[in-house]
Amino acid sequence: ARAAALDAKPHVQAWNNGSRDAVSSVLRSFGTVRSLVVGAYAEASDDLHQLFDCVVESASKQHWRRIGARSAKEARSYFATTLRRAWGVHFAREFARHRIRRVAEPRWEMAVRDFGQKVDVCRRIKEVLKNYEEGSLLKEMVQNADDAGASVFDVLLDLRTHGSSELALPGTAAFQGPALVTHNDAVFADSDLESIQQIGGSQKAGSRSTKTGRFGVGFCSCYHATDLPSFLSRDFLVVLDPHCAH
Repeated sequence: ARAAALDAKPHVQAWNNGSRDAVSSVLRSFGTVRSLVVGAYAEASDDLHQLFDCVVESASKQHWRRIGARSAKEARSYFATTLRRAWGVHFAREFARHRIRRVAEPRWEMAVRDFGQKVDVCRRIKEVLKNYEEGSLLKEMVQNADDAGASVFDVLLDLRTHGSSELALPGTAAFQGPALVTHNDAVFADSDLESIQQIGGSQKAGSRSTKTGRFGVGFCSCYHATDLPSFLSRDFLVVLDPHCAH
C-alpha cells in the first residue's frame, strides 16, 4: 500500500486544476491502494469495506454525485474526513476487541486449566539413588553397554577445565571442569532412547529380553556424580537436565 501511495503522489498536485481527468486519476490510484489494503486486511470491518466500495474503488458517476461541484479543497477534505472516520471506527473496534480479550482471557484461564497428576523428577531421582551406592556408577555403565550389545567399553577420566566463553548454553559454565567419560561401540536404539526418559521404569520391565540392566533406572546412578549427565549416540546429543535450569 505504501508503494502504491507513493506512485499516486504526482497525481495529487492535479487537484488544483479541478479537472475531471485529474480527479479520476487520483481515484484510480486510490483504487490500487484499496485492492492492496483489502487484500492484506481480509478481516477488516464492514465500515472499511463499505468505504472502499463506495468512495475509493473507481472514478464512477457515483463519486461525482457525492462530491458534486465542490472545489478541490472541499474534495480533499471530504476524502480525508471519510477516511479518518472509517479507519477510526475500524481501529476503535479492534481496540475494543483487544480490551475484551484482555479482560476475558484471564477469567477463562481460571475457569479452564490443566489438571492432572505430575511427577517431581528431582524427588524421584533422589528416591532411585537410595538403591544405588555411589561406587555403582561404572557397573551401571557396563550393564548399559552390555544391554546395547557392545564389544568394547572404555573409561576416561578427563581432569581438564575448559573455557566457558563460547558455550551454546551459557548457564553450563560450572560444568566445564573435570569429567568422567565412558565409551562403547554400540548405539542407542529408538526403544533405548524412550526407555532412558522413563525414570519410574523402562522398556526392559515388561520385556523378555536378557538385558542385565535393572529396568533402565540404573542410568540414574550418573546423578551421583553430576546434575547434568549427557551422552552422544547416532545423530543425537542428549543432555539431561532434571532441574530444567538450562
